[in-house]
Amino acid sequence: MLIIEADTGESSLDEPPLPGGLNFSRLDEQQAQQIRTQAAQITQQPWNQTAKALALAKLYSKHHLHTQAIATLESLIADGVESAAIYRKIGDRYLNYLALPLQAKPYYKKAIELAQPNDIEEKTHAQYQLGRIETILGNPNQAKHWFSLALQGYQTLGYSQRIQEIEHQLNR
Repeated sequence: MLIIEADTGESSLDEPPLPGGLNFSRLDEQQAQQIRTQAAQITQQPWNQTAKALALAKLYSKHHLHTQAIATLESLIADGVESAAIYRKIGDRYLNYLALPLQAKPYYKKAIELAQPNDIEEKTHAQYQLGRIETILGNPNQAKHWFSLALQGYQTLGYSQRIQEIEHQLNR
């Protein structure tokens, strides 16, 4: 176990870890080599760069290497590839795996902006996640706004479980 102590005397042991949240662990050499081998196999494929980056991000996330997955997806954006799915995937990693809602928020907004008119699922998912973020941040009016938009999308898609979740959120 690694304990971090600030020069103020505060320690990483002073507070319980957040579910999700920032943390780190070491991969043993066998795990690291397995991931390197799988990554090399992906990069050898005759796929385009976007497909390779998406496969690498999935591999990294599978092994809880979420910051590496984010960096891989952000490299696509840096190369000029902009799609709602890429921005949403980055937002999902920040929110769901690293518990960093403020970092996730602009990615979901950009996903909504880039979503094609017929891509209801992508846009609706980003709206739902923005509702969750605003709830976390203590902004109930903004949360209701995003949840209301997401509710319309999930109704169109027929996602009954998500509809129930949102209706519960809106009736709180």
